[in-house]
Amino acid sequence: MSYYRQSIRFKSSSLRDASAHLNQQIAQALSDGLTIKVLAEATRISRFEVRRIGLSFPDLHPNASSRQEHLEIICALSTELAALERSKAAVEAKQLKLLAAARRKRLLDDYELAALTGLNPENIRKMTWGVEARSALPA
Repeated sequence: MSYYRQSIRFKSSSLRDASAHLNQQIAQALSDGLTIKVLAEATRISRFEVRRIGLSFPDLHPNASSRQEHLEIICALSTELAALERSKAAVEAKQLKLLAAARRKRLLDDYELAALTGLNPENIRKMTWGVEARSALPA
């Protein structure tokens, strides 16, 4: 359980860093003249969100980067962010299956699981309700 908690924390931290870097690159691209439409298509996020990101960095000044350089960096960061999100979701799914199996087999009660995971016992009950727990723990 400790492994999952540490892994989720690490992946969350990596997600925040990658997201912040992507946002800064988007804002820089906007200040260099790229359109909101082009950036929304490159990042697969809404135009409203791209505009909000651009407005959150008012102190950026145009630099000499080309349109292609901006798009390459932004596409690479978007791909990295998507991979981190998938990785975190996979760890969370494994943790959920393990929690469900431990509850179903009554290996630990909700309070012991909460102590191991750092989650609230009530949240553990809600999270694991109806989750298939087969093959998560050996018989």
